[in-house]
Amino acid sequence: MTKIINFILYYKIRFNKVHPHTQESCDDQRANGWHMARKGKKGSNREVPDSAGEEASQASNGRSKLDGRSFLYVGGRDCQVAHLRQIASNFGAELIHHDGGLREAVSRIDTLLPSVDCVFCPIDCISHDACLRVKTGCKKFSKAFIPLRNGSKSSLERALQTMNERDNSR
Repeated sequence: MTKIINFILYYKIRFNKVHPHTQESCDDQRANGWHMARKGKKGSNREVPDSAGEEASQASNGRSKLDGRSFLYVGGRDCQVAHLRQIASNFGAELIHHDGGLREAVSRIDTLLPSVDCVFCPIDCISHDACLRVKTGCKKFSKAFIPLRNGSKSSLERALQTMNERDNSR
């Protein structure tokens, strides 16, 4: 009998998303306001921001010096391209993506470089050939080359925020 009760409790917790200690569903926990984020650390008191960049949206309200600029993002993960474009548009900029040679030809980078203002390159998600082509092309066309530590959305957002602050301070 105990095994059956444990199995039922396990099934409810696993598939109905019931909290194991309080027996509340996750929806009830969110309504009460104390449900932790999925990737949050246990016991963390940090608040999870609702928007992916309140500063970026403030920057797009007329203060941004990135309005009308276009950036090339070479490499990264395909599933994040739409999110990266949204982040750039929050700053008033246009983001052009090249996958770094997975499906698109690496030689296409040379045709994209003259039309952009700056190139972002996440160093963890790009081939060596594409990275070298970007670096030599940036020197050839006198474009800014900004290597990003990783292909995350926050890396691009931080880089755009830094560029915006530097442009605003001038």
